Amino acid sequence: MKHRIPSIFPLSTLLFLFLLNGPASLGLPEIIKIQNIKLRKIPIGEKVLGLPDQSVEMEEYQGLRKVKITRPFYIGTTEITQDTWQKIMGKNPSFLKNPKHPVENITWLEAQSFCKLLNRQQDPARLPEGMIFRLPSESEWEFAARADSSDLFFFGNQESRITTFAWIYLNSKNQSHPVASLKPNPYGLYDIYGNVREWCQDGYAVAKWNLINPLIAPAKEEKVHRGGSWDSCEECCKSGTRSSAFQNTKSKDLGFRVAFGFPL
Repeated sequence: MKHRIPSIFPLSTLLFLFLLNGPASLGLPEIIKIQNIKLRKIPIGEKVLGLPDQSVEMEEYQGLRKVKITRPFYIGTTEITQDTWQKIMGKNPSFLKNPKHPVENITWLEAQSFCKLLNRQQDPARLPEGMIFRLPSESEWEFAARADSSDLFFFGNQESRITTFAWIYLNSKNQSHPVASLKPNPYGLYDIYGNVREWCQDGYAVAKWNLINPLIAPAKEEKVHRGGSWDSCEECCKSGTRSSAFQNTKSKDLGFRVAFGFPL
């Protein structure tokens, strides 16, 4: 049976693509496309996040911890490109300029401004009720990055495979690259490791065990970023690795991907 897209969703502005096999949670579409941004709905539930065998000093920050996500959310299949940023924000602040490359050289605060402006440009009646564009929580980011894997990377524990999926110091030639030019993870997300580090909503603080829909230390000015970048080593790109920078930091390897979900 084919799903018909209602006429209230102009194809040039907002396109909902429905999964034809199997129910979607809450009747939500599997894919949303808007303003050149494609977002995929991520399976929710319970996972063990973080990294094993941490030092005493790091255990409480990125040791293994059980996290449950109960509210549906989407995440961009690519990092936000310079072209998309310029269309929304009116300028391109990137150091390594190319419209198909991820936007970088932006602060956490500027990423927030992008999300707020993106929300203002949309008709709420054309979007699932109560959901907004925002940065992902770092737990949402790790759920998406891991896909169905409990290994160090979504592709397993063999670090040598990473250049199939990620632009890092080994293959990047010291620069970013067009998004989606390497293979995606099993959820169809490109550059979840490497290319540019990705801002998350959380502050950097102790990550406790057995959390539900967590948002860690939102008032802290030191913010989490995930995934590593084109100048990162393999260790920095592991699904459970947490890194941070202050919210006004700019760097030529620091960008973001947008999420769509309920307010955190």
